[in-house]
Amino acid sequence: MKRILVVDDILENRYVLEATLLAHGYDVVSATNGVEALAIARSQPPDLVISDVLMPVMDGFALCRQWQREETLRKIPFVFYTATYTDARDGQLAKDLGACRFVIKPQEPHELFEIIRSVLAGSVKQLDSIVATSSHTDEIITLSEYNDALVRKLEKKVTELEATRAALEEDIRQRHQVEAALRESEARWRLIYNTEPECVKLLAADGTLLEMNPAGLRMLEADSFEQVENQSVNSLVVAEHRDAFRKLIAKVFGGASGTLKFQIISLKGHRLWLEIHASPLRDATGSVTALLGITRDITEHELAEDALRQSEKRYRLLFEQNLTGVFQSTLDGKIVDCNKAFVQMYGYDSMDELLQRTSAELYPHKRNRADYLKLLQLNGKLTGFELQLKRKDGSLIWGYENVAMVPMGPD
Repeated sequence: MKRILVVDDILENRYVLEATLLAHGYDVVSATNGVEALAIARSQPPDLVISDVLMPVMDGFALCRQWQREETLRKIPFVFYTATYTDARDGQLAKDLGACRFVIKPQEPHELFEIIRSVLAGSVKQLDSIVATSSHTDEIITLSEYNDALVRKLEKKVTELEATRAALEEDIRQRHQVEAALRESEARWRLIYNTEPECVKLLAADGTLLEMNPAGLRMLEADSFEQVENQSVNSLVVAEHRDAFRKLIAKVFGGASGTLKFQIISLKGHRLWLEIHASPLRDATGSVTALLGITRDITEHELAEDALRQSEKRYRLLFEQNLTGVFQSTLDGKIVDCNKAFVQMYGYDSMDELLQRTSAELYPHKRNRADYLKLLQLNGKLTGFELQLKRKDGSLIWGYENVAMVPMGPD
């Protein structure tokens, strides 16, 4: 019997889907959010997972992304089944994250079960998740798409709340019933907002902080929202990035979205690298009322990149200033890099002139070259290997080489 994991925070949605699946002979287990689903799947992996998108604690996109990272779960088909503020970009993001299908509610039962049967039968191939297998650049791109999807859902949720408020004013006779629905909707929004792991904030046109979730307060190292409420965040941005940050705010209040990488000094004096995706938040009339920003801490990544740049700089300095000739070549003899001492040793006028040669041209005796390559490929390195070399003017010199085979990049 095939086991299906249903993930949905709405009790009614879970009940209907569970009952229908059970009636068709499937074993069903359910979870109310992504964290619960992962715990269940790790304990007893299902044959298929069917998940909603917008949920507290961990939403469906975050669940799918984590699903593809785990070796025991990656090959289990993942299907989105949702009606929560979806558009074509959400379906594309679901495929990019590795989902088999992105199904919009409602579906006729026979259509839904045809999809389930085809997925379980393997006729719908699950795409390899870029989160699990792609490059670091692709990882950043996917995270940006995830942020875009979250922003769209938050925008639509806020718009829904504004519309509900308008309905309250227009229909006094149903005030109590509508207010109860509004409180429930606001509670769900607040739960998602408060448990979102990335910083979510609203800014005024002058940079004043209107609202920020707990993740954002932790990022700023603020003890409470009151500590930063109605304060301009511009003062936290380091001086060299402040102008770019102000331009981003102006761009958003002009009606466009934007992304910026910048540094701040936290309230406790720590320097952090952040990346913000900002979009305009509009009221019912279409006017921009605030900047809605999703911000993540990229300090660790930036420090690693900087350390790599510094390491490469130190290597190049040692390479260039070494008084001993140093060079790199391919096994077929093409010289790809060398220092000044190497150029001078062979009597050439410039590095560019020498890079046009092959290392085979520098060996007057083919046997020397053949023995050299044979020993190098056999041992992976040569220490104290003596051989004759030919300078530009044709004169011969004796060389004493220490050589090792190393991997070379695509360039």
